[in-house]
Amino acid sequence: MLEEILRIDILALQAFAEIRNPVFDGVFWVATELGHESFLMLFGAIGFWFVDKDVFRRALLMLLIAALLNSVLKEFFALPRPIVTALYEAEGYSFPSGHSQTAAAFWGWIAFEYRKRRILPGLLIGLAGLVALSRPYLGVHHFHDVAGGLILGFLQVGIFSLLLKGPNSQVTPLKWSLAIGIGLLISVTSAVYFEHPDMKKLATVLSALIASWLVGVLLEQKFVNFTPPKAWPDRILTLLVGFIILILLWRGLKPAFQLIGFEGYVADYLRYLVTGLWFAVGLPHVSMRYLRRSTPSLKT
Repeated sequence: MLEEILRIDILALQAFAEIRNPVFDGVFWVATELGHESFLMLFGAIGFWFVDKDVFRRALLMLLIAALLNSVLKEFFALPRPIVTALYEAEGYSFPSGHSQTAAAFWGWIAFEYRKRRILPGLLIGLAGLVALSRPYLGVHHFHDVAGGLILGFLQVGIFSLLLKGPNSQVTPLKWSLAIGIGLLISVTSAVYFEHPDMKKLATVLSALIASWLVGVLLEQKFVNFTPPKAWPDRILTLLVGFIILILLWRGLKPAFQLIGFEGYVADYLRYLVTGLWFAVGLPHVSMRYLRRSTPSLKT
């Protein structure tokens, strides 16, 4: 059975290689970028800050969970990538496809949130499928890699659609305990489980972002009650301040830590923890307090 799957995969990769041309290369390169974690984080940030914080905070959580689960599975299976001429730089293990899994989880969740819209859900599901299709075309994944990623991503959406019902913003001691406990559990487990240096570093980043997101969202709900700015000057100012400080924290903390001899996985974890907290609660607070022409009142 496995040999037959691999044989079909190889034939499909060869067929894709034969139809490559500059137009298809460009289309599928763009498609694969639409499933890259960095682009999805950027898109999610803009959605969280300017569109609907409840929809996009859940979508970003879906993205981070899918990315971490994908890292766990890749470390477990440790399968090599296809031995073909690739049009896209890719490292690490092959199964399941990270682009496919995160695209299915992220775009699939947004499709679920906006399921009452006529066209949008179908377009978003189709986008996730296009991201998956781009990976074997570019020669960086087998078809069973992307099939596995899509199934896992959409399955995650189905499970969490039953768990996360409604924008319940009431912050309770149970929520605090769960957020801190889950964040610590994921962080410690990631530190112990991963052996491959690249996978361990990625898991460190993801676990820090998940922990900061879980706690940061509760801090925002408890003390800020953020609402996206409506006026375009406020939006532009919020966007500029948000990304300038985000980049300063992301890029600046590393050399700052190095100056005091603080390096390694713990330093990376702390850097992304702080960055994630700025993302989730720092900018919302600054935007509400200082970047509005008419300043809304904060929770006390």
